[in-house]
Amino acid sequence: MRTVSELAKRLGLVAVAEGVETPVLARDMAVLGYDVLQGFYAARPMPADELLGFARDHAAQRMGASGDLTRR
Repeated sequence: MRTVSELAKRLGLVAVAEGVETPVLARDMAVLGYDVLQGFYAARPMPADELLGFARDHAAQRMGASGDLTRR
């Protein structure tokens, strides 16, 4: 997994950890160098009409955050 995140960095890409379901896994992915996580830990599936509100609320919570993947 570290190889994938390192390759993304060298190519100037963002490394996305997919399928993250627990805080422990989120922390581990951050340690391995992933920039962003996707999975049930970040959010459960939702109807499209709820997505915009979720994104606004999430962005407001993240304002001023350090970028630590383990923070929601």
